[in-house]
Amino acid sequence: MNWQETDTIIPLTSNTIQVYLVDIDQLNCQYFRLHQDEKIQADSMPIEKYRQRFINARGFLRFLLNTTEPFAKADKGKLSLANSNVFFNLAHSQQLAIYAVNYNDEIGIDIEAIREIKDTLAIGQRVFSSDEQAYLANSATNEFFTLWARKEAVIKTTGEGLGAPLKQINTNNTQSQIISPVIYPQHSSIELIDIPQIKHFSSALAGCLTGKAIHFYRY
Repeated sequence: MNWQETDTIIPLTSNTIQVYLVDIDQLNCQYFRLHQDEKIQADSMPIEKYRQRFINARGFLRFLLNTTEPFAKADKGKLSLANSNVFFNLAHSQQLAIYAVNYNDEIGIDIEAIREIKDTLAIGQRVFSSDEQAYLANSATNEFFTLWARKEAVIKTTGEGLGAPLKQINTNNTQSQIISPVIYPQHSSIELIDIPQIKHFSSALAGCLTGKAIHFYRY
């Protein structure tokens, strides 16, 4: 599983998942692509850097999906397209945004900038399963972000957000770039895969993955 460079959007086909990685700081302003409610949200942001990143991230999403329609938003904030069999998810961290899109199945994706943080074990006790905590106790700081990206991808698939029972979700059986089942009693069909190496970032993809070709594109 390697990244393919592209300057176009590849047509989506059945039984395929597409993942796009984009440096949103390098995009031209995408404001013209936004729906009116997104323009209002952008205009309310006081810090220009974050405003522009929001504009470019959402603008690229609309370019990817080829839509001008308003997004529906679930209670926990997950976006969707009404009356469509295209399912998608996006995440961004610092200058990078990552997108996942497929037909018919809910999907979740996350990306986390690797950085030094204090008390990873204490944080892990609050949000990680016992297996994940044991793994974290014997690993480097960046493995915290590996676990967190996996966890976020799972709860973004279900749409539960941080209200999910995080400690009941065990992602520690995941092997890098191998599709693995997530141990989550409430959602037993969810699978997970670590996304190919992104320097200084951790990223993961979750959903119904078996039997689908997963393609990774750097735009």
